[in-house]
Amino acid sequence: MWLYYLLKTICFLVCLLPYKLVVIIGRNCGKLYWYIAKKQRIRAEQTMMERMNVSAEEASTHIHKLFLNLGMTFMEMLYLPALNKDNIRGLVSFDRPEICGMLWLRSMA
Repeated sequence: MWLYYLLKTICFLVCLLPYKLVVIIGRNCGKLYWYIAKKQRIRAEQTMMERMNVSAEEASTHIHKLFLNLGMTFMEMLYLPALNKDNIRGLVSFDRPEICGMLWLRSMA
């Protein structure tokens, strides 16, 4: 039960921070995890080189970006309680809005 309250406290503290700082902290957490999770990093790079036929340097670059985004996503999940209808429009964006429109029209049919 104490773990639940610890996580709620961490979420509360993260929600007090500005969003840009949350993203910066998340990317740094991803860098830290990239150094800590060496076994998983090597396995991911080897799998990428084997399955996608990319060079070791290119695989390493992609996996490094993946870890950065993983840390950022983790911190964004902790930040979710701070989102509401007033501030979500400035923080959430769609890369390809035409796909959302197509899916919405398809669901209406």
